[in-house]
Amino acid sequence: MPLSLVDSASFRFFCSAISDRKFQSPGRTKFSSLIEQLSNTVSHHLFSILQDIPGIGLTTDGTTLLGARKFVALTGHFIYEWKIYSIYLALVEVDGPEDSEYLSELLESLLKLWSIKSPQFIVTDNGANFVSCADKLRAKHVISDHIRCACHTIQLSVDDVVKKCAAIKDVIEHCRLIASTFRNSPTLTSAFEHLQEKYKQQHPDYKPLVLQKDVVTRWNSTETMLKSLLHNREVLKRAAEDINKPEITMDDHEWQVVSELQILLEKLTEATVTLEAEKYPTLGFVIPVIYALYYVLESMIISTNEVTEARQALLESLRRRWDTIDTTLLVAMILDPRFKHLPWLSDRQAYLVKEELRMRTNSLLQDPEDRKDAVEASSNSNAASNRNSLTSILTSKCQVQARDEFEEYFACANINWSDDPLIWWNANECKFPRISKLARIYLCTPASNAPSERLFSSASYILRDKRNRLNSSSVEHLVMLRKNLPVVQSILNTQFLISQ
Repeated sequence: MPLSLVDSASFRFFCSAISDRKFQSPGRTKFSSLIEQLSNTVSHHLFSILQDIPGIGLTTDGTTLLGARKFVALTGHFIYEWKIYSIYLALVEVDGPEDSEYLSELLESLLKLWSIKSPQFIVTDNGANFVSCADKLRAKHVISDHIRCACHTIQLSVDDVVKKCAAIKDVIEHCRLIASTFRNSPTLTSAFEHLQEKYKQQHPDYKPLVLQKDVVTRWNSTETMLKSLLHNREVLKRAAEDINKPEITMDDHEWQVVSELQILLEKLTEATVTLEAEKYPTLGFVIPVIYALYYVLESMIISTNEVTEARQALLESLRRRWDTIDTTLLVAMILDPRFKHLPWLSDRQAYLVKEELRMRTNSLLQDPEDRKDAVEASSNSNAASNRNSLTSILTSKCQVQARDEFEEYFACANINWSDDPLIWWNANECKFPRISKLARIYLCTPASNAPSERLFSSASYILRDKRNRLNSSSVEHLVMLRKNLPVVQSILNTQFLISQ
């Protein structure tokens, strides 16, 4: 509800009726001030927490709320005591074009505001502006690497199928027509619901399900639409006869195409649902999921020529888009104890990835203060010589220990796919101190930019028609409390913020 509610006569009458007549309810200005103060307190504590975090994963995206107001979101993800936390970092309202130059400057300023330094990875969709923005940030060493959203990349393969396979495109458009026919007409909606009730009386196991229409920008929505039509197949047949609309009729062959296409797309839905999570590590899951998709799609038994063509086009698109796998995804996979033995790679590829992990781990061995001291001591040649010899001995010892640590880590058996890798790392951190530092950095990064989408969803509950006059600052304060207050309370293990 809008804050103006507390100034209304009816609300004040309600307060006086349930409390002491002398009680004066705070007004909108007071509530706004309290929200801002609490938001700033949460932000302060979160800032302090982030200074001790070794690495943070980022996601960003842009959207439009209330039809006209454009926003850019930035979320952060980190591991604290081997639990993943997701936080809101920014929701910035923008006026001009969201080109790569503007986005890179905006994100760089936001990271400086939070004092977030490398190493960190940023996840974006495949939009040209965000890809170019990430390239600029990486060139300036603001971020360590850029990861393209795995879910969006899978969705692009679905789009490729629709573009390439005319028969599949026609079937999907026909399904949209059927769904729109009933969804856009209150009269037909009511008639369809009546037919559903009649069918349920004859078939008690049937559960009425609303017809869904897909949304081009929403992942998996086409599969959801097809599933809703198949669920209501018999009811739709009766409806087509009753309302005399031949354009919503499908013959048996078309229904068979819809059924097999839905099963095909359902495999992608399962992959997307797995990779869009943010409560558990997903970055190391990307390559296993993609290879599992290859196997499942190739093993499917399909009877229609249309879906056979669609499967082939889908496999070609997936292989083309995942032909070159980012090294960061490979390193994240072997840092995930579920997948570290790399069964999807050749021996040569597995060797190179393991060497890359060794190199990235060794880069964390030297403490930054040690490197600073070494530079300061270089002014004295004798001292520098002595220090270099000590440093070389220490480094040599560390590398031997690191080799032993790697050998022991890879000797461990993989844990089950259903097990939580963070629980494993919590139990084995002392056993693998160097590798665990890298695991904290990689495993916190999500495989998709779904967290930014969820942030927009939260903002849409706050900034809606009845609250369309909220300024961007008020929106930021409310989102800060909604997303970050539970995180700060959990980490600090306190409820003191509420009492304050």
